[in-house]
Amino acid sequence: TESALLNIEKLPRAPLALIGRHRRFGFQAPILAPFRLARGHSPLDLHHTVRAIADYFGPIKLPALRMARRRAGLGIVPLRGSPELRRVATTVRGVFDRVCA
Repeated sequence: TESALLNIEKLPRAPLALIGRHRRFGFQAPILAPFRLARGHSPLDLHHTVRAIADYFGPIKLPALRMARRRAGLGIVPLRGSPELRRVATTVRGVFDRVCA
């Protein structure tokens, strides 16, 4: 069954409906509008930058997660802090500060 494949047998069907098709995308850090590239940077520059960050960090292990309200929707957030996740987020913010207007 779908629940068995997701390893969440104890979760009732209703919460699964809340996350629907979005659960297949994995961990995300959305870039919120308005988003513009800084002068001198192209979409290809951004692509290469994001790719370099992903290659540098590779997969990371997340702590247990929970559903929480995030702005206008729902998000899946860590139950406790994650130094590894914090390092990724800090790196991404620093890089995006240079390539985003």
